[in-house]
Amino acid sequence: MSNEEEFHFYEELFENGETMPQRPRSHELETEAKNFLRGILPSAWVVHESKEDYGEDLRVEIFAKERATGLEFLVQLKATDKLTKRKHQIIQRVQVKTINYLLKKETPSLLMVYDSKAVMGYFVWIQDHVKNKLQQINPNWMKKKSSTFKIPDKNIFGYRSIDEIVSYLFFRRLPSQIEPLKLIDLLSSVSPMVDNNLLRNWLRGDHYEKLVKFLEHADVKAMIQKGTLTWDDISSLGLIWELRNSVKKAALGFAKKMAITLIERKSLNEAQEIISVISSTNERVCQELSALWWQQWSREPDLELIFPMIREIPEGIVSETYIDQIRLLLLERFGKDFEKVNELIKRYDDAGSWSVGFSPRDKRVVVNGSPPMGRFVPWLLWYGDYYSSAAKKLVDLLGFESNIRTKLHKHIDESEQFYWDETAH
Repeated sequence: MSNEEEFHFYEELFENGETMPQRPRSHELETEAKNFLRGILPSAWVVHESKEDYGEDLRVEIFAKERATGLEFLVQLKATDKLTKRKHQIIQRVQVKTINYLLKKETPSLLMVYDSKAVMGYFVWIQDHVKNKLQQINPNWMKKKSSTFKIPDKNIFGYRSIDEIVSYLFFRRLPSQIEPLKLIDLLSSVSPMVDNNLLRNWLRGDHYEKLVKFLEHADVKAMIQKGTLTWDDISSLGLIWELRNSVKKAALGFAKKMAITLIERKSLNEAQEIISVISSTNERVCQELSALWWQQWSREPDLELIFPMIREIPEGIVSETYIDQIRLLLLERFGKDFEKVNELIKRYDDAGSWSVGFSPRDKRVVVNGSPPMGRFVPWLLWYGDYYSSAAKKLVDLLGFESNIRTKLHKHIDESEQFYWDETAH
């Protein structure tokens, strides 16, 4: 076959669409709907596709803070090019055999209707809709081949619905009788996605009294030693003490015991996290714990630990002791790069070549220019990416000349902006 004959052969083949595999629009819609759902769900959540078409299209496992929460739900997808809508409700027919199959599952099932034209999704929990709507309106719905679901058009499946989904699953699974420590552990895995109002309603009556009693009398030190209580449980305590003043006092006392225990165990990183949460609710307790933290730090000083706590450094004579220790550590690590930083910065200004940039390769801020800036300033700017206010406060505490302080503040801000601009890409 000549080249010309081969060309005409393929031309005729492609023009005749029936000789080529076809992909129905329904398959395209299914793919669009799944991609839409995956685009909304957090990347940490795991989406499993069902190999059997019995009624569940997807199974979603919820992960938070890099660990499994034990929460999951099934998804029945319906996608359309022509959405039916009446009186602020999305109308969707669902086969009765599919509904029955999902009702027999212990795992909650979510129906999502995908509108391809508007690129929007609407959702409803199937078990709740059957119990509260379908069964009330039409008790004989099971005798038909399909049934109509009427989804309120305000039930938009979007980023804001993620917290609603987590809260729904969390409280649906939560046993009516649960030990306070178990509640704290479960809450820590999903906060701050749990709705405060739903938690407040669930904790009415005996739950509050039981929780307060536990928080007031628990042996925090023993629980931390056994590993039944960890520093990241502070997130659930922060959620709990926003509910009632009676709980807040007990939860704050519990958190204080956690911080003190961790400081005594020299777990200063973990203690920092707890002090940071407490700082937003009780300044006096925060100052008390900060003083204990710095005392422990001063016994084994470590530069890598200081930035989150610089903002909480005690005032007055005591603070000078810690600042002197920080100066000594900086001198040991950076030598003249720290000792002569005033001269280095002035030389850069004279040369007109001082600038801050971002190294995509190293994923960090770099100082550009000649002569070399040394190691202290890049180190300061690198930490400034994460703790800009603390880095600037450290500059103030170290007692640099006024104009040098101003320049360093400026470059810390620039460095932080560079970092977030570049990492966003």
